Amino acid sequence: MPPPVATVVFAVLIFGLHWLDRDRASKASPALWLPVAWMFIGASRMASQWLGIEPLDAMDSTLDGSPFDRVVLTALLVTGLVVLAMRAERVGALIRENKLLVVFFCYCTVSILWSDFPFVAFKRLMKGIGNLTMVLVILSDPRPAAAMKKFLARLAFLLMPLSVLLIKYYPALGRVYNRWTWEAYFTGVSTDKNGLGGICMIVGLASLWRLIDDSRRQAGPAPKGPRPRRVRREQPRRLPRRGARGRRRPRHGQTPRRRAIPR
Repeated sequence: MPPPVATVVFAVLIFGLHWLDRDRASKASPALWLPVAWMFIGASRMASQWLGIEPLDAMDSTLDGSPFDRVVLTALLVTGLVVLAMRAERVGALIRENKLLVVFFCYCTVSILWSDFPFVAFKRLMKGIGNLTMVLVILSDPRPAAAMKKFLARLAFLLMPLSVLLIKYYPALGRVYNRWTWEAYFTGVSTDKNGLGGICMIVGLASLWRLIDDSRRQAGPAPKGPRPRRVRREQPRRLPRRGARGRRRPRHGQTPRRRAIPR
């Protein structure tokens, strides 16, 4: 199959998977696409690498990064903060329940003062705040459990098919070679084989969670409270058989007793 045709087929496959996973009963918020985009960039490659603005190995050779990537990540972070501002009540409750996390980020902010590379440390802090923002976008959803499932499903529908597409039809993008032995390693959408392994592990755990949850739903909710005791029905006592005039019939082998007649 030619690579352009394979690209169209995989695009239809990705769209079909998203269409089959739709659930009208638990419809997710459109803001859920922000964490999906943020995680997709973090799990695969930067936006400048996808668009060909920067080569794949350029990010490791510079500390400043790409201005284009900085603009993209800043736009996602600002949009996520706007969403959290609209959900201020639920976000405030989550932050109050996780005060140690706030203390940790405050320490990270102060640690910039004694860093040897303060600008780089500030950028890492902004990425950490971006991660926290996207987590709060998911957890502040009216249905956080359904939003988490939808988030993991959308990531899986994007990362796994694209990895197969790059490995099979675009080996220059989906494979790397050892510089000494020239042995080929599969990387998929990631930049190394360890990244692809992490993606497969997360997608596998998410799929297992969905299977277990769906099987429990099909089984139905478990009855609450103690199990009811089975009441044993008592058999009615059999009355002795009597004759036509109300006399008791003798048993087998017994002589009938005569009733004394008063004189």
